[in-house]
Formats: sequence, structure tokens, C-alpha cells
Amino acid sequence: MRWGPAIRALLFVVYPLVVYVALEYVEAKYLGVALFVLLGLRYRKNAGRFAAAFDGVGWIVLVLTASFVAAVWWSNDEWLLRLYPALLNLIVLGVFAYTLWHPPSMIERFARLEESVLSADAIRYTRRLTLVWCVFFVCNGLVATYTALFATREVWTLYNGFIAYGLMGALFFGEWLVRRHFLSQEAAR
Repeated sequence: MRWGPAIRALLFVVYPLVVYVALEYVEAKYLGVALFVLLGLRYRKNAGRFAAAFDGVGWIVLVLTASFVAAVWWSNDEWLLRLYPALLNLIVLGVFAYTLWHPPSMIERFARLEESVLSADAIRYTRRLTLVWCVFFVCNGLVATYTALFATREVWTLYNGFIAYGLMGALFFGEWLVRRHFLSQEAAR
């Protein structure tokens, strides 16, 4: 088993906790460089697949991230590091919203991984669900921004490292329940 992808994913999930602990020992600019290296490794691994799926949007993500890291290095400010979860929400929102204007929608793309043929009703459902996720990313990004700018480091870590993931999990699980109900009704027709 290859541990690289699992370790990179884990580092993104625990990013707020890592920042919380590391800022006691290291300047913000060095954490920004570490983040950039981590993102570069992740992007290098997925660049072809991401760029092909979204017509080159991957380059926009890379430029945004590089600009963010340059700003962290130049300012050496903790609050910029704390804005990373908000930036991530903005990027994911952008990708999901992009698929609403350039179908298939993001959730339809995920659904087609399981089932290649979807009914017109299922396609409408996946489109609405993509919109729900967009609303979630807007709200989550606003709270992430608020905690970065106005909350203590502890509150920021609690929200961005735990509560936000709990909310994502709840939305994912709730959607899974609704989807199962939707599919059972569609199969009964």
C-alpha cells in the first residue's frame, strides 16, 4: 500500500491543528512554504486528471495557491495562514459552480462513477445537489473567514479542524439518505 496520498490527505484534514501547534515553534512564512510544497505534490499527482475534467481550471487553482503562499511569505502573518480554509472553500465553490454552467454538474460526475446512465430526473437532482453544496461552501467559507479574522486561534482551530468537517459529514450523510430514498422511488416507477 502506498502511504503518500493518505498522508497528504490527512495533512489537509488536520491543517488547522498543525497550524495551531506549529505556530508556537515556527514563523508563519515557513508554514506557508510547507503548505505550498504539500499542495505542489498533490497538484503534481492529480494535475492531468483535474485539468482534463475542468478545462484547465487547475492552473487557476495553482496560481491562486501560489499567490496565497507568496502573500504568507511576504507578510509572515498568522491570519493569512488562518485564511487558507476560507480560500479552500472559495476554490471548491468555484469548481462546483463551474460545473453548473459547464455540465455535467459535479455531483452528476460523482454519480456517473457508480452508474453511467442517469435519468433526466436524476440529472436534475444531481444539479440541485451541486447547488446545495455551493451554498454550503459559501456559508462555510464565510464562517471560516470570520474565525480567521476575528476569533482566537483556539476557536479557529475548533471550527476549521472539527466543526466544519462534522457539518460536511452531516450534509454528505443526509444527502446519501435522500439519494437512497430518491433512487428507491425512481426504481418503483
